[in-house]
Amino acid sequence: MKTVYVGDCGVDDYSGKLYPGGCALNVAFYANQAGLNIDLVSCLGNDEAAKIPLSVCQKIGLTTDYIHILPGDTPKQKIKVLPSGEKKFIGYYPGVLSDFKLSKKDIDFIWQHEVLITLYYTQISRLFNQLTKIKFPGLKVVDFMDGNDFNHDINFIKKYAYWWDLAFIGLSEKDKRLIQDLLKLAKNMSKTVVITLGS
Repeated sequence: MKTVYVGDCGVDDYSGKLYPGGCALNVAFYANQAGLNIDLVSCLGNDEAAKIPLSVCQKIGLTTDYIHILPGDTPKQKIKVLPSGEKKFIGYYPGVLSDFKLSKKDIDFIWQHEVLITLYYTQISRLFNQLTKIKFPGLKVVDFMDGNDFNHDINFIKKYAYWWDLAFIGLSEKDKRLIQDLLKLAKNMSKTVVITLGS
């Protein structure tokens, strides 16, 4: 299945050392490694940091035709590694991603695919809102992350349920109310919801 991920591409900053990052880029990388036909629509800044994710895409043969280079900073996630080895996310800087808008050419390209994947967090809300207005005929997948950016409010997920077919969300066992609400939503609206409990 031809798949496209519309989302974030950037760098992870470990105490000043930069590595390729972004949920969309990570998924595209591993999907490509597994043999899935996947494309990426995103943006990067016109800074030195942009060369890091671009080089990864070129190395694995992922097309960069729809990874736009815009004036400004490449999206950056700052990460601290704790003594236990656990990663702590200490700041996200969306850079050019905060104002990124899909062009008609981007939308036409998206329509050439059978599966559309995206994600939601506050800094990508403009892109998310534009994307969910597209009447994409194929399978639509949304990663709602850990739900913190909409305060675990089931009504936020319901608001977009007319659009998505498959949703992912990472919760913990203490989120019993939201888990029950999601199971009910999936049953009543014939949706598929994948809940991971590693949060």
